[in-house]
Amino acid sequence: MKLSIIIPIYNVEPYIARCLDSIYKQNISDNQFEVICVNDGSLDNSSNIIKCYQTNHDNILLIEQKNQGVSIARNEGMKHASGDVIIFVDPDDKLGDSALSQAISDIDNCVKADIVICNFIIEKKKIYDWNQLFKENQLYESINILNAGYLRGSVCGVCFDREFILSHKIMFLPSIKNGEDTNFMLQAMYYSNKVRFSDINFYYVIGREGSASNSYSKERIDCMLKSVGIISDFIGKIEHNPGEKAILNYMQYISFSNLVNDSLKTKDVNFRYLKKSNISGIYRYKIDSQVRFLRKKMQLLYLSFPLFYFLCWLKSYRNQ
Repeated sequence: MKLSIIIPIYNVEPYIARCLDSIYKQNISDNQFEVICVNDGSLDNSSNIIKCYQTNHDNILLIEQKNQGVSIARNEGMKHASGDVIIFVDPDDKLGDSALSQAISDIDNCVKADIVICNFIIEKKKIYDWNQLFKENQLYESINILNAGYLRGSVCGVCFDREFILSHKIMFLPSIKNGEDTNFMLQAMYYSNKVRFSDINFYYVIGREGSASNSYSKERIDCMLKSVGIISDFIGKIEHNPGEKAILNYMQYISFSNLVNDSLKTKDVNFRYLKKSNISGIYRYKIDSQVRFLRKKMQLLYLSFPLFYFLCWLKSYRNQ
């Protein structure tokens, strides 16, 4: 089997049919892919809609679990995956009209890679656009991709070699509820020196009002504070494994930078609030000599968190 498509499900009754329709209107045989839906304790009719699709398609697996969050849902989906390649899809988004057939052709005809990055589209605009930085179907080392300034914050629209993921035990960190995609991507980049880009219009973000990526609250910031600590602990455990220490620096910096920038959009959260959380040990780390992109910002954060915060605030203020 070529592809395993993993979809975490939680209260997406109005959207899941649109998502599944985009997967099944691809003009490829059902025996070439599987769809693994992990119902994360939905309280609506999402599960029953998926069961209706099961009556017409033998390649849908529905896994039921109590509500534990998207990270655990995706990890559970990976445990059951049997395809050569793993693809993550959010239930309120959709795939391009020929995304899967092109992905299968890509697997059959192009040099094998651990990670294949395709196009990610929001409102007809390519996000995470790579065309000006890299050539299609050429293998790149992860550190060179990051140092070129390409940072991908979503796992959607990316094809991951399943054997690669399993051999390095890459997973979504269960306790992280914000930034889980970025962390997974950087784990994958840490272990891989075979990353390829493919000019497939693969993933279309539709989204919905009130989704986690569009809501800012004090509770969200508290979750992010816990997340940066968890990421810091995780990095400490893998620091001496094979791979690039520079990539771990990027992982640490990006998690912290996202925290600061999201805090600026959140009511009742300010510099003092972050400072009270005792996070100084998380951003005061040695910067690897291979770090090129964002190096000055990392050094600024290390030297002065107040100045780093002020400059982030100033940029946010000017963009209003």
